[in-house]
Amino acid sequence: MMDKIREEVKSLYPKSEQIPFNMSVSTIQDTSIFNIAVEAGDPELCKVATNASALVLMQENERTFAIGLETASELIEKQILTPLEELSRLRGGSESPGIDSGTTDDKEPQSQLWQASQLNNVRIMDYARTPTFPIRPNKKQNAALGLLVGIFLGGGLAFFLEYMDTSIRTIGDIEKCLSWPVLGIVPRFE
Repeated sequence: MMDKIREEVKSLYPKSEQIPFNMSVSTIQDTSIFNIAVEAGDPELCKVATNASALVLMQENERTFAIGLETASELIEKQILTPLEELSRLRGGSESPGIDSGTTDDKEPQSQLWQASQLNNVRIMDYARTPTFPIRPNKKQNAALGLLVGIFLGGGLAFFLEYMDTSIRTIGDIEKCLSWPVLGIVPRFE
């Protein structure tokens, strides 16, 4: 399916061959809604690729629905014709060659019809618009994160340097480190 999407994007936006893009598809929790997200360097390419993806998804769904409907109708037709052929055989009293008198699975055609009906309800809820601003890089978030990391690193570095400082600054430091009494101090001149 990705090849079909790329072909559709290329037909709608010829410059798409030169610009790489990433696409992700996710479902919204507890719903049957798909979210298609495209990241590229060109905002117009994002819009075109998202809408093309939705279009290809719908086309594939219609194709799958048509195949499922054909198969289910063939099985139902077989399920109806088999009892009619059996009834005509019993009325005529003779067995016709080539008629299968075996039973068919009743649940299979109904199940396939139900699956086929569930497949055909795909539609586009909201078309993509050209983004007005980039989603990456998020400058406000990066600035706030940089400020926070800078504060923590600066505070941590200040405490670490204070912890590693072994200089003697006061009379109490001298008495504590050397266990000697202080006889005098040299005054600071300015």
